[in-house]
Parts: sequence; structure tokens; C-alpha cells
Amino acid sequence: MQKTPTATSHTSGTHNTPKLVLMVVFDGAIATDIAGPLDIFASASLMKNEQLPTYQVEIVSLHGAL
Repeated sequence: MQKTPTATSHTSGTHNTPKLVLMVVFDGAIATDIAGPLDIFASASLMKNEQLPTYQVEIVSLHGAL
């Protein structure tokens, strides 16, 4: 019988590194395309009542400009 992969959880107190999320923006993006997802990731820490951020979000683009 073949094992299926399962998701693992890092809930121990020693694993406090935020997860890196790269948000790729594109020419013609409107503010809500960017602000909406950023708000979701920022709210994740508040919902979990954690002092350290759960996610580290970086905005990137093809040519490095915003």
C-alpha cells in the first residue's frame, strides 16, 4: 500500500520564523489587487493572536520597480 503525503504543522514554540510570501505585481495593477491580499496576510497574525508575524510579505515585480 502506497503512503500519501500529509501536511505537517509547525505549532511548536521553537518554530517562529514567518512564512515568506512573494506577491508579484504587474503593470496596470490597481490598488485593490495589491492591498486586498496584503490585508489578508497581515490579519492572519491578529486572528491567531500571535505577537510575531505569521507571514512576511514582499512585493516584487519583473523589473524591480513599483
